[in-house]
Amino acid sequence: MTASPTSCGVTRTSSHGNKRHHAAGSAPVRQQDQQVLDADVAPDALRQVRGTNGYSWVYRDESEWLVLRTIDAARKRWTIGPVILAGFSQGANIALMLGQSHPDRFHAVIPVSGHYESDVAELPTDGPRPRWCLLIGERDPWAPTYTAAERAFSDAGMRVRREVVPGLGHAMPRGGSGAALLSDVLEWAVETDPGTAGRPGS
Repeated sequence: MTASPTSCGVTRTSSHGNKRHHAAGSAPVRQQDQQVLDADVAPDALRQVRGTNGYSWVYRDESEWLVLRTIDAARKRWTIGPVILAGFSQGANIALMLGQSHPDRFHAVIPVSGHYESDVAELPTDGPRPRWCLLIGERDPWAPTYTAAERAFSDAGMRVRREVVPGLGHAMPRGGSGAALLSDVLEWAVETDPGTAGRPGS
């Protein structure tokens, strides 16, 4: 199977305790006029969570290696254009770190219910950089950190959108309204900013 030259790669980093095996990719699904090649990355090769069958992201270098290796493997197998990195909870923290550490590798980053810390990675201030959609529940205890992230990314000159879901705690948006929000976020993420055509990963 070969994805079209206009396809977009979406890489999702799973949360703490996730049991899914990572895959280089799955069947492309249609999003607007593009195809989206979806790849799950779960920390199966890393550290098992005690008392469960799931695993946990632990060390930054291991997490970084696994995500970037999966993307490189997908690029060898399919023709992929822009790459969007998304993650939930602990996976969102990995996405936040990677989007700042490797800004030229991602067209957009969608960390859902993560925890932004300014000292985890240096903010990229020039060159190719991703757009950010910070999605979090109103009742999530880490919601205030996304206010700080929005300010920091915006001050650094990056495109940023913050979505706070009313009444939601530390969870993925669900139901019809949640699906509509996630679809809208993905459509926003795949848009191309003026001047980014031809950049690595775009």
